[in-house]
Amino acid sequence: MAIEINPKHPGAYHNRGLAKDSLQDYLGAITDFTKDIEINPWKASSCELRGNSKYELQDYSGAIDDYTLAIKINKKYSDAYYRRGLAKIKIGNNNSGCRDLRKAVELGLPEAHEAVNKYCQ
Repeated sequence: MAIEINPKHPGAYHNRGLAKDSLQDYLGAITDFTKDIEINPWKASSCELRGNSKYELQDYSGAIDDYTLAIKINKKYSDAYYRRGLAKIKIGNNNSGCRDLRKAVELGLPEAHEAVNKYCQ
């Protein structure tokens, strides 16, 4: 309803994207996060969330692109480094993936420690 009232309301697309993602409608979520990014191109969280949906669809290269965009917007976005690291490892780029995971640890993301221990020894 909010989108019908104001089709340029980025929060509505963001929230609907979250709902679609939680329902495992990843393609629908990607569409909504893309619209949110078109309206507000400096919204790092929507870039990361779109990457998460792509990751779930095993589009690891697309996910990496979105995580990279989120990091360009916010150099201290620990979740984006963490998730980009995992995606890089999925495609066999372990060295670069581990660098990202270690950066997430450096930025204070607790779950990144476990991933470093699992993948980067």
